[in-house]
Amino acid sequence: MKEYILPHYNEKMAQADKIIKGRKGVFDAATFRMILSRLHPDLFQDETNKRRNQKAFLIFNEHKIVLVAEKEMPTTDPGPPVPDTWAEWEEAKRKETERRKAKRAERKAGAVSR
Repeated sequence: MKEYILPHYNEKMAQADKIIKGRKGVFDAATFRMILSRLHPDLFQDETNKRRNQKAFLIFNEHKIVLVAEKEMPTTDPGPPVPDTWAEWEEAKRKETERRKAKRAERKAGAVSR
Protein backbone atom coordinates (compact mmCIF):
# COMPACT_ATOMS: atom_id res chain seq x y z
CA MET A 1 0.00 0.00 0.00
CA LYS A 2 2.65 2.54 1.02
CA GLU A 3 4.71 1.80 -2.11
CA TYR A 4 1.91 2.14 -4.67
CA ILE A 5 -1.26 3.77 -3.41
CA LEU A 6 -0.03 6.41 -0.97
CA PRO A 7 2.62 8.01 -3.24
CA HIS A 8 0.08 8.28 -6.07
CA TYR A 9 -2.57 9.66 -3.70
CA ASN A 10 -0.14 12.17 -2.18
CA GLU A 11 0.95 13.31 -5.65
CA LYS A 12 -2.66 13.87 -6.71
CA MET A 13 -3.43 15.75 -3.51
CA ALA A 14 -0.36 17.97 -4.02
CA GLN A 15 -1.52 18.75 -7.58
CA ALA A 16 -5.02 19.55 -6.36
CA ASP A 17 -3.61 21.78 -3.64
CA LYS A 18 -1.54 23.72 -6.21
CA ILE A 19 -4.59 24.23 -8.41
CA ILE A 20 -6.72 25.41 -5.50
CA LYS A 21 -4.07 27.82 -4.19
CA GLY A 22 -3.54 29.25 -7.70
CA ARG A 23 -7.24 29.93 -8.29
CA LYS A 24 -7.62 33.56 -9.38
CA GLY A 25 -11.35 33.85 -10.04
CA VAL A 26 -13.31 36.22 -12.27
CA PHE A 27 -15.11 38.30 -9.63
CA ASP A 28 -14.22 39.56 -6.21
CA ALA A 29 -16.34 38.04 -3.42
CA ALA A 30 -18.55 41.12 -3.01
CA THR A 31 -19.44 41.20 -6.71
CA PHE A 32 -20.17 37.48 -6.73
CA ARG A 33 -22.50 37.81 -3.70
CA MET A 34 -24.24 40.83 -5.25
CA ILE A 35 -24.96 38.99 -8.52
CA LEU A 36 -26.01 35.87 -6.64
CA SER A 37 -28.42 37.89 -4.50
CA ARG A 38 -30.05 39.37 -7.63
CA LEU A 39 -30.65 35.86 -8.96
CA HIS A 40 -32.34 34.62 -5.79
CA PRO A 41 -35.77 33.16 -6.70
CA ASP A 42 -37.51 34.74 -3.68
CA LEU A 43 -37.22 38.13 -5.40
CA PHE A 44 -39.76 37.11 -8.05
CA GLN A 45 -43.53 36.78 -7.73
CA ASP A 46 -44.19 35.23 -11.14
CA GLU A 47 -43.78 31.43 -10.92
CA THR A 48 -42.07 31.19 -14.34
CA ASN A 49 -39.46 33.81 -13.43
CA LYS A 50 -39.04 32.24 -10.00
CA ARG A 51 -38.23 28.81 -11.49
CA ARG A 52 -35.91 30.26 -14.14
CA ASN A 53 -34.03 32.34 -11.58
CA GLN A 54 -33.82 29.44 -9.17
CA LYS A 55 -32.06 27.47 -11.90
CA ALA A 56 -29.73 30.41 -12.65
CA PHE A 57 -29.09 30.93 -8.93
CA LEU A 58 -28.10 27.28 -8.44
CA ILE A 59 -25.89 27.19 -11.55
CA PHE A 60 -24.12 30.43 -10.64
CA ASN A 61 -23.59 29.29 -7.05
CA GLU A 62 -22.21 25.90 -8.20
CA HIS A 63 -19.50 27.74 -10.15
CA LYS A 64 -18.38 29.86 -7.19
CA ILE A 65 -15.15 27.85 -6.96
CA VAL A 66 -14.14 29.04 -10.44
CA LEU A 67 -15.60 32.53 -10.31
CA VAL A 68 -14.07 33.80 -7.05
CA ALA A 69 -10.39 33.78 -6.04
CA GLU A 70 -9.24 31.25 -3.44
CA LYS A 71 -8.00 34.01 -1.14
CA GLU A 72 -11.45 35.60 -0.97
CA MET A 73 -13.55 32.43 -0.70
CA PRO A 74 -11.35 29.57 0.50
CA THR A 75 -12.39 26.03 -0.28
CA THR A 76 -13.26 23.79 2.62
CA ASP A 77 -10.56 21.84 4.41
CA PRO A 78 -10.19 18.36 2.89
CA GLY A 79 -9.89 16.85 6.35
CA PRO A 80 -7.07 15.22 8.22
CA PRO A 81 -3.99 14.19 6.27
CA VAL A 82 -3.74 10.61 5.08
CA PRO A 83 -1.02 8.66 6.92
CA ASP A 84 2.19 8.04 4.98
CA THR A 85 3.00 4.59 6.34
CA TRP A 86 1.10 1.49 7.33
CA ALA A 87 2.13 1.99 10.96
CA GLU A 88 0.76 5.55 10.93
CA TRP A 89 -2.43 4.24 9.32
CA GLU A 90 -2.88 1.62 12.05
CA GLU A 91 -2.14 4.18 14.79
CA ALA A 92 -4.73 6.59 13.37
CA LYS A 93 -7.25 3.76 13.19
CA ARG A 94 -6.53 2.77 16.81
CA LYS A 95 -6.92 6.35 18.05
CA GLU A 96 -10.22 6.78 16.21
CA THR A 97 -11.53 3.50 17.64
CA GLU A 98 -10.60 4.68 21.15
CA ARG A 99 -12.25 8.06 20.56
CA ARG A 100 -15.48 6.40 19.42
CA LYS A 101 -15.49 3.98 22.38
CA ALA A 102 -15.04 6.89 24.79
CA LYS A 103 -17.87 8.79 23.12
CA ARG A 104 -20.20 5.77 23.34
CA ALA A 105 -19.29 5.24 27.00
CA GLU A 106 -19.94 8.91 27.71
CA ARG A 107 -23.37 8.74 26.07
CA LYS A 108 -24.17 5.52 27.92
CA ALA A 109 -23.13 7.04 31.26
CA GLY A 110 -25.29 10.10 30.53
CA ALA A 111 -28.29 7.89 29.74
CA VAL A 112 -27.83 5.88 32.96
CA SER A 113 -27.58 8.95 35.20
CA ARG A 114 -30.86 10.42 33.96
